[in-house]
Amino acid sequence: MSDKPPFSPPVTTDPHQPPETLLRIQHELLLGLHQAHDLSEKLRLCLDAALNAAGMDRGGIYLIDESGGLRLERATESSQDFAQAVHRYPVDTAVARLAMAGMPFYAHHAELETTLSESERGEALRVLAIVPFRDERRVIGCLKVTSGRVDEVPMPARLALEAVASVVGLLFSRARADEVLRKFSRVIEQTASTVIITGTEGVIEYVNPRFSETTGYSAAEVIGRRPSLLRSGYTSPEEYRQLWHTIKGGDVWHGEFHNRRKDGSLYWEAATISPIRDEQGLITHFVGIKDDITDRKLAEAALKESESLLKQAQHLARIGNWRWDFRTDALIWSQELYRIFGRDPALPPANHTELMQYFTAESRARLSAAVDRTIHDGTPYETDLEMARPDGNRWVLAIGKAVRDRTGAIVELRGMMQDITDRKRAELARAEQEARYRAVIETASDGFWMLDKDGRILAVNEAYVRRSGYSREELLTMWIGDIEAQESPEEVRAHIEKVKRSGSDLFETRHRTRDGEVWPAEVNTSYSSTAGGIFFAFSRDITERKQAEESLRESENRYRNLFMHSPDCILVNHQGHITLVNRTCLRLFGVNSDQALVGKSPYDLFHPDFHPMIAARIRRMCETGEAAPPIEEKILRYDRSTVDVEVIAAPFPVGDGSAIHVILRDITERKALERQIIEVSTAEQERIGHDIHDGIGQQLTGASMLAAGIERRLIAAGHQSAATAIAELRTHLLNTLEEARSLARGLSPVDLDSEGLADALIDLAERITQTSGVKCRYEGLRTVQADNDILLVHLYRIAQEAVHNAVRHGAPGVVEIRLDPGPDGIVLTVRDDGKGFDITQDSYNRLGLRLMRYRAGIIGGRLSIAPAAQGGTLVRCEVPLSP
Repeated sequence: MSDKPPFSPPVTTDPHQPPETLLRIQHELLLGLHQAHDLSEKLRLCLDAALNAAGMDRGGIYLIDESGGLRLERATESSQDFAQAVHRYPVDTAVARLAMAGMPFYAHHAELETTLSESERGEALRVLAIVPFRDERRVIGCLKVTSGRVDEVPMPARLALEAVASVVGLLFSRARADEVLRKFSRVIEQTASTVIITGTEGVIEYVNPRFSETTGYSAAEVIGRRPSLLRSGYTSPEEYRQLWHTIKGGDVWHGEFHNRRKDGSLYWEAATISPIRDEQGLITHFVGIKDDITDRKLAEAALKESESLLKQAQHLARIGNWRWDFRTDALIWSQELYRIFGRDPALPPANHTELMQYFTAESRARLSAAVDRTIHDGTPYETDLEMARPDGNRWVLAIGKAVRDRTGAIVELRGMMQDITDRKRAELARAEQEARYRAVIETASDGFWMLDKDGRILAVNEAYVRRSGYSREELLTMWIGDIEAQESPEEVRAHIEKVKRSGSDLFETRHRTRDGEVWPAEVNTSYSSTAGGIFFAFSRDITERKQAEESLRESENRYRNLFMHSPDCILVNHQGHITLVNRTCLRLFGVNSDQALVGKSPYDLFHPDFHPMIAARIRRMCETGEAAPPIEEKILRYDRSTVDVEVIAAPFPVGDGSAIHVILRDITERKALERQIIEVSTAEQERIGHDIHDGIGQQLTGASMLAAGIERRLIAAGHQSAATAIAELRTHLLNTLEEARSLARGLSPVDLDSEGLADALIDLAERITQTSGVKCRYEGLRTVQADNDILLVHLYRIAQEAVHNAVRHGAPGVVEIRLDPGPDGIVLTVRDDGKGFDITQDSYNRLGLRLMRYRAGIIGGRLSIAPAAQGGTLVRCEVPLSP
């Protein structure tokens, strides 16, 4: 047996992490929880935070199930628990018992072999921590973390583990209460940390209630102002410059502020300020999460002293190992065991008889009996023993077990002894703490009472005395049924027996005060069979909560009325099916019952032309969690007719997933009006084009001819300089004439003959090539036979808009315009090799693209816009022609 101490120095760089590091981990966890979408992800973040803060290797989060055992909810992938899928600790295992004890448990390597069973130990461990977590009333599970690298769990790590366990308890508590963290804004509103959001210039846009509680400023007083209103003058300008340099550079800033409240008092804040980026990665806002650390600052000196004492206490925790080989009668002690017993290391290990002399008579008898049993039948032992030493009695924890050979014969005893004097002293301190707990109960805001096994009141605290209106003396003469206003005496007795069987209960009831007032109460009670049977119960006045629940029901009713009576069609898409529609939807789709729509796929309600766009928008909303911009689509009514609608959609959380709110607005009349406007505008453009060509053009032609005649006469008369001036004037007139003709062609570009459209498109391609540097060409038909001249103009305008869009937004090298014969008429295509664009973005709904769709609709055409096969964008318009 080696005399090497069983603990090695921790492999972590610094197991005693400073409070600032723990606070940073807390802030990072809060930010992570804000970004997480479901409970599983939040549990993973909590478990990672616990392992990082404590320097641990493996861990898991367990819940207490109905039988009292522990069921694994989340584990690290390196843990053996993870491979067991639904690993569960029954109620009688050590881990389950320690968890349900309600107090954190930290154990080291030497005591793990006897604390845990072999199946619970799993991999070789050096240290174990089991930290229970609670909901608002009781222990509901535990955080179990282990490590094979470190030998101790320092106090900062314990504080971090207990803080993370509290967060886990809060997550489960809220999940059981009402849809865990349905909207993370509630966390921001209710968090104990101050949250402040500013624009990129530092102007405050949002503060949570904690900000007002901390600073004394209401939200209305600070929104629109800068955080500098809190400056006290004690934080240097250089620190503020460094802050802005950090966050504007896109990094997270951690630091402290010494600020001033509205009432002039000073306080300290630990702050984490992070940039918020949009989809393009640009910083749009800054969010600050701050905690009031005034008390911490005042207590830092005391904390450092406490940490020093903790280190000394850790060095005093000693463990010694021993081994007794029956085959050779060899007895081996570790050096630490010599120090525990105060025995001279030069002496051989004490044999059994000598060892007994170190203990008091009572401990000697208990140890002797335990060793005899182990030697006889191999029963392991674990017991506390009192040592009688000249320098004062001390206590040790003695653990021993038998080692058998292949035949099953006991050939060796092994064990350890740990100086637990400090633990025994701590038990006395715990008794004092229990006295303090009693004081806390007496001063608690919730009522507390203790009952005997039949329900007679044995003790009450001051809070319940005040709420009940009875004196303490009166209550101590009463039975619990005397103050119960909801259950009959028979029901009260049955309830008492039920709690005895289950051990605890949480329920709502009503109590009656001395003056007859009946008030709602939430009672959390537990039963202990010790001392003849005792009930412990806390009662909380839930009058305000009941009022809030009623208000919530009223709010939900108002929302439902708004939903059902909205003039717009509103429906809900959940997991690819329509789950809810309002009355307007029935009218819009031409059905008599919501059963005709509920259960359908959203694709069943829209024209097939829009299915790719709908799929892209749904996919984008699911990925980003952001609302989709308004867009125009066509729905299919029950009679298969179509209706133009404007569609607005936004995702919202539902359980562990999300659903989509969809609002449809009938825009049939608006579309008709817009078509009329386009037709009138087109006709007016043509009229103006003709007026310019036939009016101003003719006048400019006449003026240029007159100038030519004047020039000839001046030359003939020998006035050369005047003739030169007239020649320049004639040149300007001809240039102006050409510009007027070009303007007239833009306003009325299509000559109403069979070759007019092709010529206009060729001219468009040439002008685009000359003015933009993009190579634009026309291919296809040279003649188009159409009785409707409006059709040719609208086709030209669609091509013109498509080309301009490609040049402005697509950065193409080549744009091709084509006219080809179609099945029933003619097909216009505009193809570019540019970068294309996302049809789910706002740009897809720009006025130019909408006008293209309107023009196609006016002439009975079918317009589609999609990515081209070789990159870029393809605009295609199929138009039927008259025979």
